Amino acid sequence: MLTTHFSFKVPDDVELIPYSSYFNPCKVSITIPAAIIFHGIAYDSPPLRVTHSAWINYVFETEDDAKSFQNQLFGRTLIASYKTEKTVRVHEGMGKVIAFQEQMCAMETLRLWEEESSGAVLGMIHFSAQFRGGYMLFYLNSKERPIRVRDEGGKVVKIKGLRVPLDSSERAKVERSLSLNEKGDKRRASDAKKWISGAKIEFASESEKLEFIDKVEQVQRRSVEGLQEPNFSA
Repeated sequence: MLTTHFSFKVPDDVELIPYSSYFNPCKVSITIPAAIIFHGIAYDSPPLRVTHSAWINYVFETEDDAKSFQNQLFGRTLIASYKTEKTVRVHEGMGKVIAFQEQMCAMETLRLWEEESSGAVLGMIHFSAQFRGGYMLFYLNSKERPIRVRDEGGKVVKIKGLRVPLDSSERAKVERSLSLNEKGDKRRASDAKKWISGAKIEFASESEKLEFIDKVEQVQRRSVEGLQEPNFSA
């Protein structure tokens, strides 16, 4: 018989983001380098072996337990979760939508988090590995950058007003170039290609879509000033 324990340390400048399973709401995962240490049953026995992993799964007895664990890890309150089947990027050009659309997320959970200190509500959905790493993050109730959600019929909504970097490493460079005024039109057009400005989300059911729309309307009754664009690694 063996006993085990995990050992990992979170750097001060890293946000620990819990990943929520699409298929099992009681399962929560975190991606962080960790050591898994196996011990014998005798007290104070030395480790029998040590393995390393970058992914740890926790399976709780109830959804409420899983939710509470996520709240503690992320330091925000999970106020809603919705199953989505597909999220695509909407390309804008010359005032109209270009037909070509890229799939950014597959079957993932869209989660809404409330920040207690400010009342800001953050939307979060994990990107597909084929698109890019990390999460699509956006505030629902930013006064400076309000998003607009439109019912597209069926199980689909369209979101406009997003400003999500295609590559988080490009953020500082793009921000600098956007601040320049000299002959800025062509530059801004080029920089716009580095940002996700619109998306279509297909939910698992029409009822979940309608619940999301209702929640957005409720949240946007109170806008929050001075929010910085969210940018977390995961």
